[in-house]
Amino acid sequence: DLEFINSTKFSITRYDQHNNNFSLENRSKFIEFKKISLLLLRNDPTEIYTLISINVELASNFAVHGMFEEAFRLHLESIEYINKSSFLDEMGEMTLRIYEKLLGVLSIYNPSKVMLYATPAFKIIEERNLENSTIASSIYNQIGSTLMNIGNLDDALFYTEKTYSILKNKNIPETFNFAFVLLNMNKIYMLRSDFVNAEKYLGKLKEFINSNELSGIYLSDYYNRQADFNFFKGN
Repeated sequence: DLEFINSTKFSITRYDQHNNNFSLENRSKFIEFKKISLLLLRNDPTEIYTLISINVELASNFAVHGMFEEAFRLHLESIEYINKSSFLDEMGEMTLRIYEKLLGVLSIYNPSKVMLYATPAFKIIEERNLENSTIASSIYNQIGSTLMNIGNLDDALFYTEKTYSILKNKNIPETFNFAFVLLNMNKIYMLRSDFVNAEKYLGKLKEFINSNELSGIYLSDYYNRQADFNFFKGN
């Protein structure tokens, strides 16, 4: 029964998220749900949405346990399901969300291949005129972070600047994403020994924190990065 599957899946997901524990037991349940979902898909094309949801949860479970190759394979599989679906034209943003997750796994599992798998996402963004969308900014930011971590600072700066230019023009930018982008801009410039621009984006981060009355992890990240900045400058 599809309604039972979805309600049970939702309960398991909420339990996992609440307890920060993607258990092996729940992984087994999702695998069973996936088998049923694949059977239902034969007669009900709309089942694709449930199947993709199950795959995403399974991939998260694998990633939490360090099984990045399995998580990567599941995200690729989800994209293949969508590409074969009669709802392909309606699932552009969902596909991009999966590419975002896939690139996140690759950033740990095989960062040198990030640009290879980003190319299809770029095509979707262009074809659907989503260049200034939040999902595009998330993908650009993931790419920029990965390239920064492997030392490709020029391309990292290019994609992180694209992210920044999109988010800063939003009336209410996503708080975590925007703060993360400002941290990345600061770090890239520090690694390039451009301390003028590094300090500029550190200042923008503090301004963003103050203007939005943020605290907790945002202030902690700011002060940690301020210490890093002082160290890099030799202070």
